[in-house]
Amino acid sequence: MEHNSIVITPKSELSEMIREIVADELKKAQAYSRDTQSDELLTRDAAAELMKLSPTTLTKYVKEGKIRFGGSDRKYLFKKSDVDAFIFKKQPIL
Repeated sequence: MEHNSIVITPKSELSEMIREIVADELKKAQAYSRDTQSDELLTRDAAAELMKLSPTTLTKYVKEGKIRFGGSDRKYLFKKSDVDAFIFKKQPIL
């Protein structure tokens, strides 16, 4: 049998709990932002693996202009931050 209970928390304690939760979430977001700002370069195979795509599909996306790349037509290089943005759809890639 399930028992429901109500806990009454003073406003000051509740405010402090909310502040702590928000501060923790902001720290996580800042750490994620630092990680995704990396200029680390990835090969086509490494980028495709992170994106859970086949290298062929990633090449197709490059040719369609769906993701930025560096290098040459024979050797694609991708910024990790661009790959992360594509994965999480945080922002348009181009």
